[in-house]
Amino acid sequence: AVKVEGGGRMVERVRAIAEAGIPVVGHIGLTPQWILQLGGYRVAGRVADAAKRLVEDAVALERAGAFCIIIECVPWQVGKAIAERLRIPAIGCGAGPHCDGQVVVLADIIGMSERVPKFVKRYAEIGAEISGALRRFRQETKERRFPDLEHSYSMPPEEEKEFASWLESAASLNSEKSKGNQR
Repeated sequence: AVKVEGGGRMVERVRAIAEAGIPVVGHIGLTPQWILQLGGYRVAGRVADAAKRLVEDAVALERAGAFCIIIECVPWQVGKAIAERLRIPAIGCGAGPHCDGQVVVLADIIGMSERVPKFVKRYAEIGAEISGALRRFRQETKERRFPDLEHSYSMPPEEEKEFASWLESAASLNSEKSKGNQR
């Protein structure tokens, strides 16, 4: 599937893509790929005229061939109005509880991002746990406590003996660097 952000101005593109047999997901409201042009993250459809346009855009995208529409960062009343008018799934992302489904960024709900949108509920604080794990890994690696033999592969004793014998006889393979890098 292809996700196409934008409403009325994208209808002909959506129609062409859908007619080519490629499934299309419409995306209206806050459109992440247009954030810089929009001046940042903002709620869309807070005023009646903008809300009307979003409903019209959703219906136009459905008629053009979209198989579902993501409605992002709009008042719940707008999300509800759109979901009630579409025959295709209306997937909310900060569009209230009346949509057919919900989508959020995983990093936001598990606590890996600092800034969390109003419409996101944190279900865990994994970010702090990950940061702690990475700090411990870095410290143990710097101190050469990781990896230890428990976390390393080993050769069978007979193979190790043969390999050690070969290393002794192949002294010409030792470089100056390897002589100073022995543990």
